[in-house]
Amino acid sequence: DINTVKLLIDIGNTHTHIGYWHSSRVINCRIIKTESLLKNLDNLSYKSLEDIYLVSVISPETHKRILKKLASYTKTSITEIKSSKKFMGVTNGYINPRQLGNDRWACIVGLSLKYKKSLCIVDCGTAISIDFVKNRLKHAGGYILSGFSGYSSSFSYAHNLKNLKLFLPKSNKKKFTIAKSTREAILEGYSSMIVSTVEKSYKEFSASQIKKPILIIGGGYGETVSKRISIRNIYEPNLVLKSLGSIANHS
Repeated sequence: DINTVKLLIDIGNTHTHIGYWHSSRVINCRIIKTESLLKNLDNLSYKSLEDIYLVSVISPETHKRILKKLASYTKTSITEIKSSKKFMGVTNGYINPRQLGNDRWACIVGLSLKYKKSLCIVDCGTAISIDFVKNRLKHAGGYILSGFSGYSSSFSYAHNLKNLKLFLPKSNKKKFTIAKSTREAILEGYSSMIVSTVEKSYKEFSASQIKKPILIIGGGYGETVSKRISIRNIYEPNLVLKSLGSIANHS
């Protein structure tokens, strides 16, 4: 029912994304630090909720405390998305399905149900994941790359670079530039590494499909990747929340 309201919660290692699903779109989206999630739950609106859809990648202990606190605010049913062999007609491509991150599985299922076509899903979060879905709702597997934190920390072992302060700015530049400083060289190198990997893996997967897969990009660094990549793509700033909403629509 498009008139109902559902609470969507994506609990990540660093940040938690929260939004409400109404009329097939995410509204009132907010981002908070996961470490302060418990004390922020009382700031949410629980009125007129039909369901809560939740995905989490944090420790079981903290996860249980969050569920207990949610239950103290509302009697609304909570649907947790956990990686499994098959869910809502979508097949997991991992040999051990439980090893696939719950957030990745939520995106794979939600976007598969929405588009019903072959997909390449890129989520640029704490880590960068690339997942492929065949046109019959079958996950083919994927890749995981280091996020910027891991990438930048690798330079701390180099004597001349260990004191270099690095942060990942959002770039509106569509083209790469040859850097003229060490800091810019590291930042451009990161962007080039991610974009090149996505383009190469997309083209290899595309060659095995009858029709070109839809390329969907999300996550905090996703906007920069979306602008710089040469392949036509869809940028989804609230990738996991929209995927949870899609699952809610098909439930």
